[in-house]
Amino acid sequence: MTVIDQITESALDSAPFQIDDTLAQEAIALAAQLLEQANTIETAAERQQAQKIAGMMHDTDGKILTMLLSDQAFRSQNHARVADQIRHLLDEYGIPQYFSPMERFMLKWGVWLARYFPGIVVPQITARLRRETRSVILPGEEDAFRAYLHKRDDARTRLNINQ
Repeated sequence: MTVIDQITESALDSAPFQIDDTLAQEAIALAAQLLEQANTIETAAERQQAQKIAGMMHDTDGKILTMLLSDQAFRSQNHARVADQIRHLLDEYGIPQYFSPMERFMLKWGVWLARYFPGIVVPQITARLRRETRSVILPGEEDAFRAYLHKRDDARTRLNINQ
């Protein structure tokens, strides 16, 4: 039995209402076709990002640290304050297990160096965070956010934005 068959059987068995079998099978076939097409056009960078996000979903402390870090690292313009906050979060949650060995090494040493050279190291850490989160975290600055909204509107893309 394939995964799709298992999902179909489970969904049909637990449905609180009557489902048209033909329509359900067509919907599943269409979903499988869309997934197959999406996989064929997925870039290596998108594949790598998806694998990293999947790793994060299995690393509870890493997920919490990442959310807090992405929220708090951008709040202050005081580099020493940001370095202190990053150190505090790492003391609390540890270095994420889903990070690659090189990322773990860079974060460990970057945080150590930030204690002595926050003006040099913190901008590097926050720049990397911004690069890695730009596809999932929208810019908060009004002009950048407005430009993003116009771009999505021009592409006729609907958005669900949470604050």
